[in-house]
Amino acid sequence: MVEMMAEIDQVFDLVKQAQQAGWSPPKDHPDLVPPKETARMATLFASLADDAESKALPAEYQAMLGKAIAESRALDAAVRSGDTKGAADRMTAITKGCKECHVVYRDK
Repeated sequence: MVEMMAEIDQVFDLVKQAQQAGWSPPKDHPDLVPPKETARMATLFASLADDAESKALPAEYQAMLGKAIAESRALDAAVRSGDTKGAADRMTAITKGCKECHVVYRDK
């Protein structure tokens, strides 16, 4: 679980760079492909649902994870369809959800 969360953090940073570049590859990182990274984020969040350590956490965590999975999939769909407003809204929701979950489950 820790490894997946660390990878999510790395991917999140790449997705933020893509967002700042208007959902295009940033000039200083031309090999960054926004839909590849948003898909990777969605896959990583979904993988947490099958992780034994993640499964052992309480219902509140499971609800937060379910929301992260749904929001990351919606982010990926928005980026792929060119919906920049929807993508920005999904990033805001994911950021908020991560912070809320970390307060309870990581930052104790």
